[in-house]
Amino acid sequence: MTQPVPLESRAIEALLESPSWHERKALTALFGRDAERAAAFEYSCGPDQRRPEFAFVAETGARRRALVMLKPPASPAALVIFDFAPALRQSAPLNLKRFRAKTDILKPEGPFLCVIQFSANETAPAAVEFTGSVDLEGARIGDWIVLFHNEPDSAREPQFFFVDREGHVKCLIAGLAPGAWELWHNGFVKEPSLEVSPRAGTLYFEGAAGSYFFRRYR
Repeated sequence: MTQPVPLESRAIEALLESPSWHERKALTALFGRDAERAAAFEYSCGPDQRRPEFAFVAETGARRRALVMLKPPASPAALVIFDFAPALRQSAPLNLKRFRAKTDILKPEGPFLCVIQFSANETAPAAVEFTGSVDLEGARIGDWIVLFHNEPDSAREPQFFFVDREGHVKCLIAGLAPGAWELWHNGFVKEPSLEVSPRAGTLYFEGAAGSYFFRRYR
């Protein structure tokens, strides 16, 4: 099994400055020159693909690494890294020109989770809280919640998590098996059928505080 390529600050800076930051090719470039030949990738962006606020890419198979880039119009950009074989390394300090970086790192016994925020000018970084459940691990970054299935294989079983702080949230769940998923909020069906494509492996929805439960029914 190949070792993941270390991330380099110059590559992250180039991604942030590029108008094509959300494109699959731009994201997979962070995996190194041989990434396209070495592994297949899941990919998605949205919620509006013409003006995306998030982009996701992950190596398939053993899922050695998954990346989510958040670039909302009114808050700092953030890179969320979920790694089953930790290899985060910077080739230079994270004081990238025209960006102020703030890094939050969680190192549990299993996978590695890292959140890096990049604030242009004087924009204050968003609050970061690590969150999750039994099978999900991730972070709340401002009004975004990014969660990853914390096993190498895609999740097929029901999943749940809880949002304990009031306010509108945008949720991206990664590492899900393809098919139709049903989403519940506080005991009521919120979305009866959300499709997860084999190419994407992700589920996106918006909501509020409370408990969320989702299950795959076909």
